[in-house]
Amino acid sequence: MKEVYEIFTHKAAYDVENLVTLNGPYIHANTSSGYYNEEKLSLAIDINKFDDQHFKNNVDFLYRLPHISLSRDKLAIYQEKANFKVIRDKDKADIIVISEKYLEKVSDRKWTSVIDKATALKILEKGIKLGSHIEDMHAKILNANNDSVFCFENNYGHLSARFDNIAGDFFDFCDDMRQDNGRQYVTCYKDIDQYNWLVLNSNKIIFDIELNKLCTSDSVKLTPEDFERLEELLKSEDEENRSVALSLMANCDMEGSKTYLALLFAFYSDNMKRNKIWTTVNFKALKKEFDNYIYESPTNWGHAYDNLIKKLVKNEALTLYASRYVANKMFIGVLQNNFGVGNNATVFTISSEAIQLKDEYKDKLVDLKDESKVISNLVSNGGHSMANDLDLPF
Repeated sequence: MKEVYEIFTHKAAYDVENLVTLNGPYIHANTSSGYYNEEKLSLAIDINKFDDQHFKNNVDFLYRLPHISLSRDKLAIYQEKANFKVIRDKDKADIIVISEKYLEKVSDRKWTSVIDKATALKILEKGIKLGSHIEDMHAKILNANNDSVFCFENNYGHLSARFDNIAGDFFDFCDDMRQDNGRQYVTCYKDIDQYNWLVLNSNKIIFDIELNKLCTSDSVKLTPEDFERLEELLKSEDEENRSVALSLMANCDMEGSKTYLALLFAFYSDNMKRNKIWTTVNFKALKKEFDNYIYESPTNWGHAYDNLIKKLVKNEALTLYASRYVANKMFIGVLQNNFGVGNNATVFTISSEAIQLKDEYKDKLVDLKDESKVISNLVSNGGHSMANDLDLPF
């Protein structure tokens, strides 16, 4: 088990016993200041994905860890379908539901300087030469796992004057080492016992996002016609219309409708936030799954549309319909509205069909066969209608 230790180099009182503290099992280190997604937070735990068949054949009892986004209504329906019960005794569970938020709660992040065990021992060898009272600190690091990570607590000001000359020299040496190593965010689990329990039961763990997909797998998949209807409802100033739209989104087949849901979140999140359903538990799981699209806000700058296409590719959700929809939106938002290109007043002739995907993104298109029948249903872009067949300019 890879561990995170913290080396304190400016204790208010010189206490050797507390200079090296085990923080917990290591997750990862990163220079990013943003929040970490579930994939990164779960690096130290092997978490599997399960299908309907696994639940039907192997699950009698389910345990919910705290801080998960899982609709109780949807779970109740799935319980009846797969024939399992929700229990409060985690050790009797056949399946354990976990979430990114839970992992954030049980983990700790520090902005700190990081060294490996070999470097830490070199520092301590210098300390031993300065005085025998450093030997205990050296022993703690020597007994740590070879792949452990050692962090220097940040030092605000020169504090070596508080200590005797030997200790002061040692802390000055540590300061020099810290300055030679770039700082980064180090994340570890706070509770070693809980971590060990998670590792021991990792073959039973499922993320709330994955379970939500299973809970909605029998729901209706959105069609292009459904998408266009939801678009109109979300644009409406009528609160009831937006409520209908959010309810339909929350109860559709999440995985089978991911392309249309991603587009709705990317372009209409601001309208969704004006509705009370936005904060409900039933809608929260959907928001979590499409969080990366909520803050994209494609308007009059081309890079937002680029990012949207890349995210759709990453999620294997870039369909022919979606590609032309985004191209159409970009033509209106960037070229037509922002620069006046494509309207009747300009001397240039250009339309949204001129916006082409590069070959590397064309190759990522999915569901071409299914969507060939509905591509003509795309809305007009203000005078430039969309292509009516598959012979589109990619």
